[in-house]
Amino acid sequence: LIKGYEHAIYYSSDVDKKLLYADSAIAVAIKFKNTDLISRAYVGKGIIFYYNRRQYKPALDQYIKAFQYSKNSKDNYLKNKIIYHLGMVKSYLGYYNEAAAHFIQSAHYFENKLSNANQPNSKLNHETGYFNSIYRLSTCYKNLNQFNKEDSLITLGLSKLKHTDQHPLEFGYFQKGRGTQLLRSGNSKEALKHFTTAQKILNDQQDYASLTTVYFYMGKLYSITNEREKSLVYFNKVDSLLNKF
Repeated sequence: LIKGYEHAIYYSSDVDKKLLYADSAIAVAIKFKNTDLISRAYVGKGIIFYYNRRQYKPALDQYIKAFQYSKNSKDNYLKNKIIYHLGMVKSYLGYYNEAAAHFIQSAHYFENKLSNANQPNSKLNHETGYFNSIYRLSTCYKNLNQFNKEDSLITLGLSKLKHTDQHPLEFGYFQKGRGTQLLRSGNSKEALKHFTTAQKILNDQQDYASLTTVYFYMGKLYSITNEREKSLVYFNKVDSLLNKF
């Protein structure tokens, strides 16, 4: 039943229906008194609030419930997945120090498990968790003006992600991060190369929130280089995406 509801959440395009299916998954999990399933079901509902509705406080409420049910769990992957999601929503709410602590913990877990991940899917999941954790940690450091720590994490990510074969989205994130660093240091020409790469990847992956950020920085870049018409093109793209989504 829970698997059925999870598939229904995934394949339904209507957000209200997604929430109904998520509530049904929670209800079934509670009925069978399985704390791991309850925890996973609350994570599922939190993800809908976070990714589909961009409602961060309701998402945080769901993740906290999931965390409470996972305290005595032996499923460390589930526990660290929840810790990562707590970091994500706290980062968006502006609690950067708290979020950074979550990302440090999840990155440490996923990195340590990589050497023991024998199954391809398991290895891919742990790699994804690791790369996302260190990228999100770098954004926390950026917002805390700890640029040396941010720079080192972006460099680390790019040294491990040399192509887009298995982790295109994460590769796009690190390209965006490198472009932001280069723009901050005044190297507009090199920054543009990374932003252009990130733009294509994020557009293909339909990550419009991150794409909006790339468009903003490209607009800023052309503004700095006194290319007003190009700058306006990208600022208008930001406006268009925000209005659409």
